[in-house]
Amino acid sequence: MENVNLAKALVNAQSQMKAVAMNATNPFYKSKYADLGSVIETAKPVLKANGLAVSQLVVGGSGQVGITTMLIHESGESISSTVTIPIEGNNIAQEAGKAITYLRRYALASILGMYADEDTDAHKPHVENKEPSVKDEAVKLGAVEGMTVEMAKTAISSEGVPYGELTREELVRRFNSKVDKRKKKPDEFSEIDKFKMDAAKVLIANWGK
Repeated sequence: MENVNLAKALVNAQSQMKAVAMNATNPFYKSKYADLGSVIETAKPVLKANGLAVSQLVVGGSGQVGITTMLIHESGESISSTVTIPIEGNNIAQEAGKAITYLRRYALASILGMYADEDTDAHKPHVENKEPSVKDEAVKLGAVEGMTVEMAKTAISSEGVPYGELTREELVRRFNSKVDKRKKKPDEFSEIDKFKMDAAKVLIANWGK
């Protein structure tokens, strides 16, 4: 059996791993999240105690940027995962930097099975039962071939905000906007527009699951 030592170490590590503290606030939507530093600091002592290490390499090309995350055991056994997303904007280098930081955070948490948590029971806002509506096409919301929920979360808005940190209402608004653009301006509807529309679609369909 391959990666026996790594598997045992990861089982132990996950039993010891604490929830990642949500230590940062999204300035656009006032939502809290765990930044890359919080994920790393939570994982570091547990990885060390179990003979594990993580290496993250930048990959990209053809308008894409991504991360290959490797989980390595001291025995030499390892597993890896790669995720890439399209980038756009006037300052590609800056957009790539933001995307890399975001992907590192999600990829690291994903390969280790980590999650973020916040005690919100005492101050949860009242939520009305009525949900924002989406256009007819969204009635068919469901799976998008080749796109997972984690991948959908990596889409980045024109304001630099990852889709994984948007509210459902904002996702619906952006989905509807892309549907309108595809219908009214098909010549301007790019692959990046399609990626963002599909990402919003997947996240809306899986909201609350």
